[in-house]
Amino acid sequence: MSRHFSFDCHEDYTEAAHIEALLLLRGGRILDAASGVALALLDERPVVVRLEGRRSGNYALLSKTGPGTIKQLSDQQFLEWAEADGGAASARPDQQVVDLAEGEARLCEVMQAIQDEVVPQVSALIAARAQELNATEEGRETKPEPPSRSACFEALAAFFAMGGYSGSFPAMAGIVQGLLKDVPGITLDLLPAVTGSADSATAHLALATPGTGKTRSVVGLIDALPTEAVVAVFQPTLKKADEFARDMAASSRPVHVFRGRGAPVQEGASERMCRRHAAAAELAGKGYPVKSILCGSSEPGAVAICPHAAGCAYLAQMKTLKDHVGGGVFILTHASLTQLPAFPAPHLVIIDEDPSASLPQAITIQVEALGMAADWATLLPDDGDEPKPRKSLQECDCAVSDETDDATPSSVMDLLERLRDGLACPAPLQEIATSIMVEEIEAALKMLRGLERKLRGGLKPGLPEQALREHLAVTALPDLQSLLVVLSAILEEVRLFVSGVIDRSDFNGLSFRRDATGELRSITAHRLARPAIKADVPMIVLDGTADPVLVGRALRRRMVVSKIDLRRQGEVVQCIGRGFGTGSLVPIPGYQVSAKIAAEREQLWQGLDTVLRREVAAAPAGVLVVSTLAVDEEARRRGCCDDLLGMPLAWTHFGAVRGINAFTNRQTIILIGRKQPPASAVEAIARAYFALDARPFDLGDGSYDVRRRALQDKMGRAHSVTTQVHLDSRINRILWQVREAEVIQALDRVRAVRFPRRVLLLNALDLRRLDDDPATEELGVPADRCMSWPEIRNGGNRAEAVLEASGGFLPVAPKALVQIAPEIFPSLEAAKKWLQRTDISEALVHHAEHLTYLQVRPIGQRGKPWPLIVDRRRQKNLSAARADFEAMIGMEMAVWQVDDGSRL
Repeated sequence: MSRHFSFDCHEDYTEAAHIEALLLLRGGRILDAASGVALALLDERPVVVRLEGRRSGNYALLSKTGPGTIKQLSDQQFLEWAEADGGAASARPDQQVVDLAEGEARLCEVMQAIQDEVVPQVSALIAARAQELNATEEGRETKPEPPSRSACFEALAAFFAMGGYSGSFPAMAGIVQGLLKDVPGITLDLLPAVTGSADSATAHLALATPGTGKTRSVVGLIDALPTEAVVAVFQPTLKKADEFARDMAASSRPVHVFRGRGAPVQEGASERMCRRHAAAAELAGKGYPVKSILCGSSEPGAVAICPHAAGCAYLAQMKTLKDHVGGGVFILTHASLTQLPAFPAPHLVIIDEDPSASLPQAITIQVEALGMAADWATLLPDDGDEPKPRKSLQECDCAVSDETDDATPSSVMDLLERLRDGLACPAPLQEIATSIMVEEIEAALKMLRGLERKLRGGLKPGLPEQALREHLAVTALPDLQSLLVVLSAILEEVRLFVSGVIDRSDFNGLSFRRDATGELRSITAHRLARPAIKADVPMIVLDGTADPVLVGRALRRRMVVSKIDLRRQGEVVQCIGRGFGTGSLVPIPGYQVSAKIAAEREQLWQGLDTVLRREVAAAPAGVLVVSTLAVDEEARRRGCCDDLLGMPLAWTHFGAVRGINAFTNRQTIILIGRKQPPASAVEAIARAYFALDARPFDLGDGSYDVRRRALQDKMGRAHSVTTQVHLDSRINRILWQVREAEVIQALDRVRAVRFPRRVLLLNALDLRRLDDDPATEELGVPADRCMSWPEIRNGGNRAEAVLEASGGFLPVAPKALVQIAPEIFPSLEAAKKWLQRTDISEALVHHAEHLTYLQVRPIGQRGKPWPLIVDRRRQKNLSAARADFEAMIGMEMAVWQVDDGSRL
C-alpha cells in the first residue's frame, strides 16, 4: 500500500507520518492533506484526521452534514506503541493531593487550557450568529459557493482545535461540498446522512477543593473573550450573584444581575422587584403564563394590565435586558437555568457550584386522575356532543377542537383506564408495552396537550386579585399538566422497551404508592428539568464535590473533568463509634422513648455542651458548628451554648452553607452528624437521573445496607467503622452527594486549604469520592486522630486527661497517679489496671514531640526509679517542674534524671 508521507522506521519521522502509520495499521489510507488535517478512508468510510499538535490522532467520521464526534485513532491494540513514540495523547496523570501553591498553579493551567479551547469556540459562535442574522436580514435564499480546498482544510483544523465543535460552523455542509468537489476518491454516496450529534459544545467541569479560587479564576477567562461575547454566569443564590458582580466591578464589560419578581430591588432592600410577586408565584405554580395575564404587553403603545406597571422594577429590568446590544456579563441564579429571561443569547455559560440538585422533579397524580373522576375530564366533550360546563367562567372557551383524527375523548378515557390497570400489575412496563400501542399513547398525549393549551390561554388577563385567586383555586390545569408529565414518562420507557433498548419489566422513572391492601393509590413521575441552554453554547462548571456522572446527565452534556485535590492545613479529629444521627439528639414528635434512651440523649447534649465550650475557649477567632437543621433547631430550643452565639460561636446547618464565605475566619469547625434522608427519598432522586437506564434499580428491602469499612488516619492506622450504603451504585452516587458532599462543603467554609484550622468531625464518614483512587491515601479528609466519643468529651484519652488535670505530669506509678488525678483514678486498683492495659507511648503518640521522659524516685523509697512524663507545653523548665511535682505528691525526689522513654 502506498504512503502519503515518507517514513523510515530506522530514522526520525514526522508526527504526520507517524499518524499515517497508525492509520495504515488499521487498514486505512490518506486521500489528501493540508493545514495539519488529512481526509482519509478508514474501514472504507470517509474520515478527517488531525495530523499534528496535541490533538494528533484524533479523527471524526465525515457525513453529508459535516464531521461527527471525535475519537482517538489509537485504540487499545496500538496504544502502547503510540504512547512510546509520542503519537497519542498522554495518559491521565495519577490522582494526587497537593498543597495550596501547587493547587493554584494547577488551577491556572486548567483554566488556561479551558480558555484556549473556549475562546475560539465563542469567537466562532459570535461569527456564526452574525452570519445567520445577516442572511435573515438580507433575505438571501441562494446558497453560497462551496469553499475552496484550502478553506475546507483550514476549517477542519479549527474544528479539531476546538475539540470537535461543528456547531461553530454554519457552512459545514458547504465545506463537505467543497471536499467533494476538490478531493478525488470522495463521492456523495460514500457519506452517511448524519454521524450523530456533534453539535453539542463540550462542558468543562473544574472539580477542585473549595477555597482554591475557582470563582475568581473565571474573571480572567471572561476578560480574555471578545468584547461582543455574551456570558451567562449562574450562581446558587442571589447573594452569590451580587458577590460575583462585585468581583467583576473592575471589568469594562457591562454587568447585569438578574433579579426575580420576589427578589429585593437591591441587596439588603425590603422593597421587592414586583409588588404582586406572591400572585405571580401562585399563577406560575398553577401552570399559567405570568407576563400575559398579570403584567400585560410591554411593547410600545400597549396598555399595561398591572396597576403598578409604571414604577415596576421588574418590568424595567426586563426592558433593559431586552434592549441590550452587544456583549456583557449576565449573572443569574440556578433557578433561571430552566427558564432564561429575555436577554441576548449567551455565547458562553459559566455555572458556579453544582446545579444538578435543583433539577430533579417529582410529579404525582392520584390514580383517580386516570379516569372520568378527574377534574380535567369534565372539560372533555362527549363524542359528537357539545362541550360540558366548565370549572370556571374563565375557561369558557376550552372545548377541544378536532385537532387529530387519531383520538377521541372516549378513546382517551379508554386508554387511561387500560394504563391504570397496567400500572397496577407486578410488571407494569412489560404489561403496558405489550398490550398498548405507542401510537395510542401519542394520540392521547396530542389531544390532552391541545386541551392544556386552551386552558392556559383561556384565562382572561387583567382579572381583579380576588377573581384570579378564585379561579386558581378550582382550575384543572395543574392536574392536567401533571397527567401529561406522567404519560410522557410512560411513553419514553415504553418506546425503549418496544425498540429493544431495554428489557426490564418495571419502570425506572415511575414510583408507586399503594395502600395497606395493595391497591394502587398514586403514581409519581421522576424527571430532570431541562436546562434552557442551547447545545452549541460552551459551558464551564465550577465545583468542589460534584459528581461528573450526575452533572453530565443533569446538564445533558459530555463533561471534560479536571480534578485538583488540595491538602488541608491544621488538625482533623474524627469521632469513631458514634454517628450522631438526628434521631439520637432530637425527639420524634408523638413518639415515646424509654427512660434509658431519654437519659442517653440528655447525656449526649451535656457532652456536646462541654465540648463546644472547651473548643470556644481554645479558639479566639471563633468556632463554627454545622449540624442538620433538626439538631440546630433542637439546640436553640434547649438553649445549648446560647450565651456564646455571635463572635465566639456560629451555628448553622447542612445545605445552608454551600458557597458561603462568611465563616472563612473561624478558627475551628465542628460538624455534628450528617444529612441522610431515608432510602426511599434518595431512590426518588436517582429515578430522575437514571429513568431511561437499561438496568433496573436494585432496591433490596427498601432500606440502607450496613457495611463495615476501614477508615485510615494520616499515620496509617486503620479504624473499623460502620456506614450505611445503598445496594445500587447509582443510588449510592446520590447518597454521597446528599451526605458526604455536604459535609465536605461545610468543613471547607473555614478555608482549611489556606489557613491552619481545627476540624472536629462528629461522624464516622469516609469522605473520599466514590471514584477516588484507593491507592492515594490523602484523598478525602483523612484524620490526624480518630477518637471515641468519651475521649473527645473528656478532652482526650486517659493519658491526655492526666496531663491536662495535673498541669503536664503523667507518673507511670499507681500511687502517684491516684495522688495527682483522683477524679480519673479513684483507687489504687483502677490505676494499676489502667497501667497494665495501656500502651502509654501509643496513647501519647500525637504529643511525642512535646514530651520529656524522666526517671524519678522519692527520698526514702526503695527500688528502681519509675518513669515520669512531662509535657513541655505546660512545664517549660524542668527545675521548676521538679518543684511543682514534689509539691503535688508531697515528697521530695531523690532521683530526677532525663531518660529516653525506652523503659516505659
